[in-house]
Amino acid sequence: MVFEMEGYRAICQEKWAINKTIITGGDSDFFARKLKKPIFANQNLVLLGLNRILDYNA
Repeated sequence: MVFEMEGYRAICQEKWAINKTIITGGDSDFFARKLKKPIFANQNLVLLGLNRILDYNA
């Protein structure tokens, strides 16, 4: 899975010059340690976003 993510990132870099990778979910810390390039990893990104929406609407 790590090699697949690295390959997909390389393709995106070539085609669109994308330099940032964001990984979310329960295994994001595992993949963040295994990938060669720096990434943004947060296990609770969706929950943080939902909480921000809740706070905004309160």
